Amino acid sequence: MKERVYQTKQREIVLKYLKAHPNEAYDVDGLYSLLIQSGEKVSRTTVYRVLKLLTETHQVVSFMDRDPRRTLFQYHEAHDAADHQIHLVCTSCGKMEHLDCSCLSSFEAHLRAEHHFNLNPTGRVFSGLCDDCGADGGTERKLSYDEV
Repeated sequence: MKERVYQTKQREIVLKYLKAHPNEAYDVDGLYSLLIQSGEKVSRTTVYRVLKLLTETHQVVSFMDRDPRRTLFQYHEAHDAADHQIHLVCTSCGKMEHLDCSCLSSFEAHLRAEHHFNLNPTGRVFSGLCDDCGADGGTERKLSYDEV
């Protein structure tokens, strides 16, 4: 039986903020601080739980920062197609691209057949430099929530 997900005021606050900043990625503490600064009444624990739920329902993409102790979250507009997408994150500017790319199917088949490995469908995030940052001679760096 599928568990019903209720829409709470706190969930609406977090989702509304993320939707208003779709090209930005936040960690829990950064998003919590920004919400408090904007006058919202939410707890850090609530922000964490809401981000976890939004990730499970594919409305938010989560990925590891270059600091492996920190997870970043970003709103994902086309969440209905999340299982079929690859997410590319620029480690210089933080820009995220959502790609619906059929080549992933053959790559997954290769991994299963040749390496006996199944990809996690929610973990299809690749990091590197976008064209703008690469063309500017940008370098990969740890993203800080102060910068987003």
